[in-house]
Amino acid sequence: TTELYRYYETLLSGEILAPIETDWTYRNFVALEQDDIASVTENQFFENILEDAPDKQLFDIEAKGGVPNQQEYRVESFSALAPKLIALGKSLGYPIQSVLLTGHMKVMSLMSGEAHAVSSVTVNGRPEQEGAEQSL
Repeated sequence: TTELYRYYETLLSGEILAPIETDWTYRNFVALEQDDIASVTENQFFENILEDAPDKQLFDIEAKGGVPNQQEYRVESFSALAPKLIALGKSLGYPIQSVLLTGHMKVMSLMSGEAHAVSSVTVNGRPEQEGAEQSL
């Protein structure tokens, strides 16, 4: 992400970017994803992983009398906690994203009443092939 922002700022300033040498395009990633979607093996893999996943993890939002049954949860700003969270991540040897994801999973577990929460994160869209790490 930092590299992408740096490229964006470079272009905004009117400078020219050095070309990136890679034979990978996003089209390749989409094709690989479509192959996975059509794969019986891939589908079975994820069905097995999600077999015990709860159907609902958050509060019931079904409308009753036309009004959604929702509760509001307010979370105050994390600004004051940010230095402590960053320090926690550093002391554990994990990036701040992992610390925040752990907090997210704990909140999902507490709100659902389930011991195990299910979520997903896309870490990148790069195929495992030579030069793919050069793509943004």
